[in-house]
Amino acid sequence: MSILTELALIYIVRTRGPFWKTKKPALSLWVLTLIDAMFIVALPFLWFGQHAFHFVAPGVLQMIMVLILVAFYAATSEIVKLV
Repeated sequence: MSILTELALIYIVRTRGPFWKTKKPALSLWVLTLIDAMFIVALPFLWFGQHAFHFVAPGVLQMIMVLILVAFYAATSEIVKLV
């Protein structure tokens, strides 16, 4: 969850205004963010993550909770930035 919130923060702090109303970021940023997010979400389900880091695959409910918390974190960060 921590890495996903940091990925969201990249888009929030790169501009002064609301991130959805500003100039689009470079394609490379979009692509690398997407690759990173997919890898981070998949890592607990992969053999490597389970054996190297002793991760346990989360359930659907836990994944939904993480995504909701990341969305709340992003929204709160955007509000604080604008204030």
